[in-house]
Amino acid sequence: TAIRNYQKWQDIRVQMDTLHENKPVDMSVQLFGRKFSYPFFAGPVGAIGLHYGNAYDELTYNKILVSACAENGIAAFTGDGLDSSVMAAATQAIKAVDGQGIPTVKPWNLETIKEKLALVKESGAFAVAMDIDAAG
Repeated sequence: TAIRNYQKWQDIRVQMDTLHENKPVDMSVQLFGRKFSYPFFAGPVGAIGLHYGNAYDELTYNKILVSACAENGIAAFTGDGLDSSVMAAATQAIKAVDGQGIPTVKPWNLETIKEKLALVKESGAFAVAMDIDAAG
């Protein structure tokens, strides 16, 4: 697909024009009482080893991701997993950057969700997410 897309772009000429005066643009956005440098965040990723190789595990990946995003004025969503240490480490990484991260909790049974939300609360995260693609 990438090769076909590249070949097709060779047939198209894009005439660039500006939609904005040539001056600095403020891309910042306020959300839930926090100001972020840009209107985008890093998405949650799970099964790091499966998707990206064994250079990092979820614990190391989330620690690097959360701190790097916070240092650069955005937030990172973190993933969840069968290994309970994933959520524990992710929320610790978020706590280390004054809550500037969003843990994503999978739709577990109610008791497990309560346990994970207790970790989220302890982290001081400014928001929490739940993916529903694994529900049921």
